[in-house]
Amino acid sequence: MTDRLSLDSPFFFRAAVESSFIALLVVDADGTIRYYTPEAARITRNPGAELAHKSLLALLHPDDVTSAKAYLETLAQTDPGRSMSFAARCVLTDSEVRWVDFSGVNRLDDPEIEGIVLTLSDRAEQLTAENALWRAASEEHCRRAAIALQELTQKAKRDQLTGLPNRNSFEERLALEVERSQQLGRPLALALLDIDHFKEVNDLHGHLTGDRALVEVAERLFRTVRDGELLARYGGDEFAWILPGATIEDAWQAAECALHAVKATELPGIGALTVSIGVTQMADGQGPTELFGDADAALYQAKRQGRDPTVCHGDEGEPRRGSATTGPTTSDRRAGT
Repeated sequence: MTDRLSLDSPFFFRAAVESSFIALLVVDADGTIRYYTPEAARITRNPGAELAHKSLLALLHPDDVTSAKAYLETLAQTDPGRSMSFAARCVLTDSEVRWVDFSGVNRLDDPEIEGIVLTLSDRAEQLTAENALWRAASEEHCRRAAIALQELTQKAKRDQLTGLPNRNSFEERLALEVERSQQLGRPLALALLDIDHFKEVNDLHGHLTGDRALVEVAERLFRTVRDGELLARYGGDEFAWILPGATIEDAWQAAECALHAVKATELPGIGALTVSIGVTQMADGQGPTELFGDADAALYQAKRQGRDPTVCHGDEGEPRRGSATTGPTTSDRRAGT
């Protein structure tokens, strides 16, 4: 039972929030509902499925909509973490309304949430002593709920073995960087990396040893990554590396540094490991799918031409090979030299 609901599980935080009596909404700056808890659905008397992507303003009495808009606009401009309160009538039926108190925290600039976190409480229910205390602690509940959501989102975007961003996180970032590159007219490079003969490590030494090797390779690769770049575990023994602002020549130099970092020291009980790398630079008019396809084709060519090469998309013949004595070191690249 402990393994199924451990504190390290991303499902722990969702279960903790959704099974509690916290009425919680996460909305965009315009009030569009992006997340809700069952308690919020109960208070607003809306089936959960009807709340998703619905406007918060549509739940309120028409006389309260203008003040609710002003509340959201003001909250969107406040410092992150600062709480603001607001009260409005929630329309339950054509003839019934319910006064609801809202306590909101601005998390729009938080990349893990990107929304306004609202806790809701039924004013009528607060007449009891227990709910009066609940209201007094609503800001703390809101803060904890926001933290729980943030940790849940972070865990959902991380590979649990290596700690690197996972495939979903990589695909989101790649789409963003492609759009930025097109808007700013700056180069964008992508590298795909695959550990050579990794199946033999699992077959000869077992999967636990293979997992330790994956973690070690991930750490060595990560030490070559500069700020602003993203290295992700794409799946299995394959990694993906986004290099904003890099040309294909820059990406090749980075790849050579990564090759050297992986094979520089033998892994205990395994020996030296190497990686094959395919790199490409985004061409005019390319989208994320086409860019990834070019890098994948280069990686395929690298694997065909033997272990430990870097192949640039569009190169023909033998792969480029750098010199371990003249190429940049890990510390050089992290320092930007």
